[in-house]
Amino acid sequence: MSDRSARAWLHGQSCPSGRNLLVLAAHSRRVMTALLKLLGHDQLMVALDLQEIENELERMTERVRRLRSEMSP
Repeated sequence: MSDRSARAWLHGQSCPSGRNLLVLAAHSRRVMTALLKLLGHDQLMVALDLQEIENELERMTERVRRLRSEMSP
């Protein structure tokens, strides 16, 4: 994928191939959201959001535990 291709897509002069669309969706939350909405799978974004929140909570819990252990005598 080149800058020229991306500019053509943005200007509606051409569209990405299926492979390029998947690569874009994998790297852009906005593209993934739009793609899922178009396919009628909006609820999958909620599941992805919940998984992301759960992962972040686990990271933060571990961080709190480390800080607590560092502070204890």
